[in-house]
Amino acid sequence: MTDETSPLVLACDHVIASDRPIRLIVHHSDGMWQLTCGEYDHSPEGATMRPVHIHHIVDDQSDLGEAMLKTPRSHLSELTQEGWLVQAHDD
Repeated sequence: MTDETSPLVLACDHVIASDRPIRLIVHHSDGMWQLTCGEYDHSPEGATMRPVHIHHIVDDQSDLGEAMLKTPRSHLSELTQEGWLVQAHDD
């Protein structure tokens, strides 16, 4: 995949820098994806979230593609010790 064919997602700086794995996937009702480390040390204004082409971050986590496929719009998936837990999400 190249930047021209890879969709944009919002990701936290921790994920973009490969400092932390993706532990929270949010699929918004408008189709936008948000991939974060799931921690609570992000700016409330979203300043630590940036658009990035998904191919830059998915290669580090082999189960991410399957988790995203199982996360419909208006839902989120959280990585737990048992695996990815999918639940409804209000935008």
